[in-house]
Amino acid sequence: MQPLREFTLRLERLKASLGVSDDQALAQSLGMTKAALLGKKARGAWPEEEVRALSLRYPELGLDLDWVLTGESQETWKATFTASQKAAEKAAKLARTRSRAAGDERVSQEVGDEDDLSEDERRLVALFRRGADESKAMLLQLAEVMVKE
Repeated sequence: MQPLREFTLRLERLKASLGVSDDQALAQSLGMTKAALLGKKARGAWPEEEVRALSLRYPELGLDLDWVLTGESQETWKATFTASQKAAEKAAKLARTRSRAAGDERVSQEVGDEDDLSEDERRLVALFRRGADESKAMLLQLAEVMVKE
């Protein structure tokens, strides 16, 4: 997008956020003259310091700087991030499940029938089966660390 067009869109979003309709009122809100604002516009120099100062000085305005600058609200960014994070967690869980299934198959081949287990191994299996899912996960992680060492 062209710089002047983007600058103009930002100004319009800022005006809408502040409830002002003209450059004079916007300039006053930013603590500058209309000439100074128009000078920045002509140079394509966004009044970032003034906008941030206004946001800090009057938090009750609830200025969404992301929306002013990009046209996308902070809530949109949060929703996008949350959705991406959930997708990544789901993919990681699937990968762990597949890895665990492959590991379970190897363990089954190594252990064989439960009749072949020693008394300690049977006790460990029985206790494991009665444990909570979180405890099982921790035990599995511990066992994997023990095998790697």
